[in-house]
Amino acid sequence: MSKELDAAISLALQSTTPHSTSINNALSSLPPVPPSANTPEFSCLTPSKPFPKTALSPSGTAERLKYLNTNTLGVFTPPSPSTFQNAIEAFTCEGSSQIDTTFFRNNGTCTVPLYPFTPSSTPSSTTPPKPLDPSGRALDPSPTTITCTLNTWLDTYRTSPKQYYLKDFHLTSSIPSSSNFYTPPSFAIHDILNPFLKLYNNSDYKFLYWGPKLSNTEIHSDVCSTFSWSFNVIGRKLWKFYDDRGDKLEFIQEKGEVVFVPCDLKHEVENLEETISINHNWITGASTSSVWSTIKDELLEVTSEINRWNLELDIEEEEEMLRSACGLNVGMFFLMCVLGCGYEVLFLRNIIRTLLTEDIELIKERCPQKYIKIAQTIIASPPTNPRSDSDWARYLQNSLLERSDVPDDFGLRAVASHLGKSNALDVLDSATELECDGKFKDAMREYNAAYRLWPALDSVLAGGLPRGVREEAIKSSYDGPLLTDVDVAAARSSQVVVRRGLLSGEDIELLLRLAGEITESDGGKDFNNPENKTHVNKYAIMVNDPPSYRLRTELPMVLGKVVRFAEQSITRDSKWCEEDGPLKDFEGGCSSLTVRVAEVWTYAEGGGLVDNWHYDTDSIVTIVCLLSDRGDFSGGSFQTYENGDRNIEHGMEKGDGVCFVSHKYHNIAKVEGGQRRSLVVELWEGEGGKKGR
Repeated sequence: MSKELDAAISLALQSTTPHSTSINNALSSLPPVPPSANTPEFSCLTPSKPFPKTALSPSGTAERLKYLNTNTLGVFTPPSPSTFQNAIEAFTCEGSSQIDTTFFRNNGTCTVPLYPFTPSSTPSSTTPPKPLDPSGRALDPSPTTITCTLNTWLDTYRTSPKQYYLKDFHLTSSIPSSSNFYTPPSFAIHDILNPFLKLYNNSDYKFLYWGPKLSNTEIHSDVCSTFSWSFNVIGRKLWKFYDDRGDKLEFIQEKGEVVFVPCDLKHEVENLEETISINHNWITGASTSSVWSTIKDELLEVTSEINRWNLELDIEEEEEMLRSACGLNVGMFFLMCVLGCGYEVLFLRNIIRTLLTEDIELIKERCPQKYIKIAQTIIASPPTNPRSDSDWARYLQNSLLERSDVPDDFGLRAVASHLGKSNALDVLDSATELECDGKFKDAMREYNAAYRLWPALDSVLAGGLPRGVREEAIKSSYDGPLLTDVDVAAARSSQVVVRRGLLSGEDIELLLRLAGEITESDGGKDFNNPENKTHVNKYAIMVNDPPSYRLRTELPMVLGKVVRFAEQSITRDSKWCEEDGPLKDFEGGCSSLTVRVAEVWTYAEGGGLVDNWHYDTDSIVTIVCLLSDRGDFSGGSFQTYENGDRNIEHGMEKGDGVCFVSHKYHNIAKVEGGQRRSLVVELWEGEGGKKGR
């Protein structure tokens, strides 16, 4: 288990252990657990009535209600622009359907898994499915896997007579530079599995598949009853699904389409031509009951196997066998549900009721007491008549997340910092209902109100204001505020522009001298910026506040370099304003931007901006310039948080600048020694020269 996860548990344990009476009262007040959804049946579909393919909504709300909550198969065409555009550009030759191997050659020493396969000799539509055991696993042994480098795959195995299928390759964790190649479909952004595994053992269920023509995956159901989705970057796949009645459904997934596979649905897949796809398994509130049921079934299989061989194993060894069999064990699942509340709260009322009532003996046997203590704390004081995520989130705020230093890996910090301070979540509930009813003008007003009440809304929801609502509201003559011209979802995966030597040594000397003079004339750093009183091992000096605007009036050449860098980043050096970019709706142009704030930051040892989910609300672009020699400090790197699970470091030397869309998650690693100084300038469409922040 990672140090980060251990720290998360330790922080959660600092809440008070509730009495058993309050726990029982809390459990009795919870609503009954709904039955798990059944796997779909296909008898109503025929070749003359093909499986429908629908456009994916920008917010994903409709899909979560219609497909995830009912465990129903779905095929979607992503909205334009596609959230997979960077992957498409990296893996395909421009203007053709050919695979571009440049990216893979550049990472040619990376190790990948290969699976041998035998192309079917009979037509696909008549190939009988291979038998499965009652758990949905193939009775035939799996083919032997080999590993090789990407270069060897390209030079040898990709076209070898004995054919191989490159699959289950952990793309983003193996090649971190690919982390901004895509974001999951909108219906799959609420995932408690992969962020948990990242902390637990630095693993994930995020894969790239690359198969030659006629390569295939034999009939199976996905690991541990998880949901899965698959996006075809290039190529075509034939999917065959089998329901519990024996009915079969077939359809072809074209390039650019997304398939949602419900839990426990048996299926097999064949590549009709050379195909590259991106695939995730994930767990959300709608699938926790099915996953837990599968874990318990697998535990029975494991214990039966242990007894059959007369093995003497302790609980820890049994848990490890269970994890090997299905990817999770009892302790992992329990902790994942508890810590996952930052992404989804409402499902806890069901799954924790089950874990602490029907399965309490199993939990006590296999989960450390500290895990149980956290879960008991979560349900000790439930809200009266809980109706929605809003009620449960506020209750979590009051019971578990009171501390300001709760871990942010699961979005908990944003919940702890902002919930309970307004009725933003009630307004958000209303907005979601209006959107589902097609009342886009009213939904837009409610989303706008929620955002203003709770600026970190898009940090927790991982997508911000649904773009489709905004567009439909405009079509309906909506005349209210539109929040921002930034596509928040696209901003999360947008590129960072780097300019080497943006500021000269003389520029930096003048800037630091100005910051010192301003500090002295204002009576100290805390008078210049009252927020410094709350900062630890760091402080910021405002160098362009009204009414004097000293940076603009005394060092116009320095500020001019920064502003020109931002303008060139927007118009020339990035793809932010293109069709799929975060600023595609940015109609004001660079001339509409003003300097919102300019700060000189100083970080001492132990200081940093260690919040993965930090972004600059309401600003359009942010520029950061390093003012210290790199040898003057250790640690303190500028990073962006990519794809919801990893930080990417952007190397900077003294005088270098970076420019990025302000809604992109960014942070400063903790300074381990020395002193780090930097200039931060934010540009926005509001009034110039904002006082403070």
